[in-house]
Amino acid sequence: IIIRTVTNVSEELLAGTSVRFVASASAGHDHIDEVVFHIPGITVVHTPGCNAQAVSEYVMTWLSHFNIPSGSTLGVVGFGNVGSLVARLALASGMHVVVNDPPLADIGYIFPDAVTPMDLDSLLQCSGVVTLHVPYTASGMHPTKGLITAHRLGLMHAGATIINTSRGGIADETALVQQVTSGRLHAVLDVFTGEPNVNADVIRSIPYCTPHIAGYSESAKVRASRMVLNAYRHWSGMGFHIPEQHELMTQRRSTEADTAVIIDHLFREQWLADPSSSTFAVCRRLTPLRAEHLRPPSWEELHVLRD
Repeated sequence: IIIRTVTNVSEELLAGTSVRFVASASAGHDHIDEVVFHIPGITVVHTPGCNAQAVSEYVMTWLSHFNIPSGSTLGVVGFGNVGSLVARLALASGMHVVVNDPPLADIGYIFPDAVTPMDLDSLLQCSGVVTLHVPYTASGMHPTKGLITAHRLGLMHAGATIINTSRGGIADETALVQQVTSGRLHAVLDVFTGEPNVNADVIRSIPYCTPHIAGYSESAKVRASRMVLNAYRHWSGMGFHIPEQHELMTQRRSTEADTAVIIDHLFREQWLADPSSSTFAVCRRLTPLRAEHLRPPSWEELHVLRD
C-alpha cells in the first residue's frame, strides 16, 4: 500500500490482508500508527527530507513578507532536514540563528559554528521569529506534543512571530489565538490540531493560515514518489526503471507567482466561509504546486561568508 498523508494506516486496516509493504510519500509519519512499525513481516517506509526545500522556502517567504530585518534572531526548533535548511537560508540572508534540538544534543551532535544551540526557553526569549520543525511525538525522552505551552508563548517578547509548519498539537492553539488577538504575538500556521477538522476560531483569529501546503512543490512531490519507488524496488528485488528527478519535472513558475500562492492563498475565503474537513481537503488539493527557487549555501560556504 502506497499513500500520502490523507490515509491513516492502523493495525486494523492491515489485519487479514496480504499487505507486507507500507509506504508513505511524506516526510512525517504520524498518520501511520506506531504499532504498525512493529508488526512482524511488515516493512514501513516514509520519505524524510522530501519536502525540506519547499518548507524552508515557505518559511523564508513569510520572513520576507514581514520584512524581518537582517541581523534579527531566528529561533529554529528542530534541526533535522527542514530546520537545518531553514538555518542555512536564514544565515545567508544575514540573520542570527539559534537552535534547539535535545535529541541531537543527547547523541553528541556537534552543531555548526554558524548557529548557537540553547535550551528552548532561552531560544523563545531571544528570538524575533521562532519556526518549528519537529516531529509529533507523544512519548519518549523528548515528546513534542504540547511543546509550546501557554507559558512558553508568554516567554516570547511582544511583537515576535511564531511559524508552525511541522504538525498540529505541538503548539497550544488556544493560547496562541489569545496572544495573536491581543496583538502581542504574530503567528503563521500551516498545520493544526485535529487536522483536517480545524478549529474555526483558529483560522478566523490568525490571519496567516494555510491548509498544510508548506511542502507543496512539484519537486517535493516527485522526490517523495521516487524515494518510495526506490524503497519498493529494494524491498521487492524488482528491477524496474525509475526516471530521474529532472525527467519528471514540468512546472516553470515564477518566484512572484509562488509567493502569491503562499501569502494570498487562493482558497482562504472559501475555507473561512466553511471551515469544515471537506473544505480543508479541497483547498489543500487545489493549491497549485510551487517550484523551488532558492539555492541554500553549504555550511562551508557560510563559514567563508562569516570570515
